[in-house]
Amino acid sequence: MLNAVQSTDRNLIEQKSYQQALSDFGIEKLLEKISNYSDENFDSGQMNLEPEEMEILAVLLIQHWSDNVNGKLLGGFLNAIRHGNCALLPNSINQEIKLPESGLPINFPDVKTPDYAEGKKVRWQSACENSDWGIVLGHFLAYAPHLCRWSWKYVVLLDSNSPSSDWCVADVAWENDLVEVNNGK
Repeated sequence: MLNAVQSTDRNLIEQKSYQQALSDFGIEKLLEKISNYSDENFDSGQMNLEPEEMEILAVLLIQHWSDNVNGKLLGGFLNAIRHGNCALLPNSINQEIKLPESGLPINFPDVKTPDYAEGKKVRWQSACENSDWGIVLGHFLAYAPHLCRWSWKYVVLLDSNSPSSDWCVADVAWENDLVEVNNGK
């Protein structure tokens, strides 16, 4: 009888540890987000998701994010952590990058001029051979949380042969995500 009680206690402790790990690493929050997610492409309420399906979706999302991690993303978050531009909640992985309190950049309006003028042909920098491309329609200065600084953001009219042109006419991109296109794409 004593062994059965010890086994039950051990199972309860392991289950609590497992649940705590799911919470600490944001998995519970991800599962909750999936179970309540709704936009024009996906409505979990209408999908009648089973718990197993939600778990598989969470696994696939984590695998996708792991496969697509890059230095720019990691460097941006590390910079935010090291320079105090994010709020780290105690005992939590949750990170929120805050906008600067001053509003505009300190040197505004004497900021770096944009690299790409209206009418320039640009494409997104990507590890993929076939990234989107198009023509710059305009630009604006915005705070880039992933860079922890102000940067130019561009409105790009996608070329009709660009991969995303079937569902998107124009898109926005940060300056450091674009390169100029000389000829062709």
